[in-house]
Amino acid sequence: MYDLQNSSSEARPNSESRPEYMYVLVCNGGDWEDMKIVHSKEQAIQLSIRYSNAVVEVFCKNKKNEYIPIYQYYKKGELHNDD
Repeated sequence: MYDLQNSSSEARPNSESRPEYMYVLVCNGGDWEDMKIVHSKEQAIQLSIRYSNAVVEVFCKNKKNEYIPIYQYYKKGELHNDD
Protein backbone atom coordinates (compact mmCIF):
# COMPACT_ATOMS: atom_id res chain seq x y z
CA MET A 1 0.00 0.00 0.00
CA TYR A 2 1.25 3.49 -0.82
CA ASP A 3 1.05 6.34 1.65
CA LEU A 4 -0.50 9.40 0.05
CA GLN A 5 0.21 11.53 3.09
CA ASN A 6 3.89 10.53 3.27
CA SER A 7 5.38 10.72 -0.20
CA SER A 8 8.73 9.14 0.65
CA SER A 9 10.54 7.38 -2.17
CA GLU A 10 9.70 3.96 -0.66
CA ALA A 11 6.01 4.72 -1.10
CA ARG A 12 6.35 5.51 -4.78
CA PRO A 13 5.92 2.89 -7.47
CA ASN A 14 8.03 5.08 -9.74
CA SER A 15 10.68 6.54 -7.45
CA GLU A 16 12.47 8.40 -10.25
CA SER A 17 9.90 11.18 -10.21
CA ARG A 18 6.99 12.44 -8.19
CA PRO A 19 4.10 9.93 -8.22
CA GLU A 20 1.24 10.58 -10.59
CA TYR A 21 -2.21 9.74 -9.25
CA MET A 22 -5.60 9.24 -10.84
CA TYR A 23 -8.85 9.27 -8.89
CA VAL A 24 -11.99 7.38 -9.92
CA LEU A 25 -15.44 8.08 -8.49
CA VAL A 26 -17.19 4.74 -8.02
CA CYS A 27 -20.90 4.97 -7.26
CA ASN A 28 -22.38 2.19 -5.17
CA GLY A 29 -24.25 -0.03 -7.63
CA GLY A 30 -23.79 2.49 -10.43
CA ASP A 31 -22.97 1.75 -14.03
CA TRP A 32 -19.53 2.40 -15.48
CA GLU A 33 -21.04 5.39 -17.30
CA ASP A 34 -21.54 7.01 -13.88
CA MET A 35 -17.83 6.90 -13.04
CA LYS A 36 -15.80 10.09 -13.13
CA ILE A 37 -12.01 10.22 -13.51
CA VAL A 38 -10.02 13.19 -12.21
CA HIS A 39 -6.31 13.90 -11.79
CA SER A 40 -6.59 16.44 -8.99
CA LYS A 41 -6.55 15.36 -5.34
CA GLU A 42 -8.69 18.40 -4.48
CA GLN A 43 -11.30 17.43 -7.09
CA ALA A 44 -11.29 13.87 -5.75
CA ILE A 45 -11.96 15.09 -2.23
CA GLN A 46 -14.76 17.39 -3.42
CA LEU A 47 -16.38 14.55 -5.42
CA SER A 48 -16.27 12.31 -2.35
CA ILE A 49 -18.06 15.01 -0.36
CA ARG A 50 -20.63 15.76 -3.08
CA TYR A 51 -21.43 12.05 -3.63
CA SER A 52 -21.36 10.93 0.00
CA ASN A 53 -22.64 7.41 -0.78
CA ALA A 54 -19.80 6.82 -3.25
CA VAL A 55 -16.05 6.39 -2.91
CA VAL A 56 -13.20 7.88 -4.92
CA GLU A 57 -10.60 5.17 -5.47
CA VAL A 58 -6.94 6.17 -5.82
CA PHE A 59 -4.64 4.80 -8.53
CA CYS A 60 -0.94 5.49 -9.04
CA LYS A 61 1.08 5.37 -12.27
CA ASN A 62 3.84 2.75 -12.26
CA LYS A 63 7.05 2.49 -14.30
CA LYS A 64 5.13 0.83 -17.15
CA ASN A 65 2.82 3.88 -17.40
CA GLU A 66 -0.09 1.83 -16.04
CA TYR A 67 -2.36 3.05 -13.28
CA ILE A 68 -2.58 0.52 -10.47
CA PRO A 69 -4.87 0.60 -7.43
CA ILE A 70 -3.18 1.54 -4.18
CA TYR A 71 -6.08 0.36 -2.01
CA GLN A 72 -6.88 3.78 -0.63
CA TYR A 73 -10.02 5.81 -1.25
CA TYR A 74 -11.75 9.03 -0.28
CA LYS A 75 -15.18 8.94 1.32
CA LYS A 76 -16.92 12.05 2.61
CA GLY A 77 -13.69 13.99 2.21
CA GLU A 78 -11.52 11.63 4.26
CA LEU A 79 -8.79 9.26 3.10
CA HIS A 80 -9.31 5.59 4.01
CA ASN A 81 -7.29 2.39 3.54
CA ASP A 82 -8.82 -0.82 2.20
CA ASP A 83 -8.08 -3.34 4.93
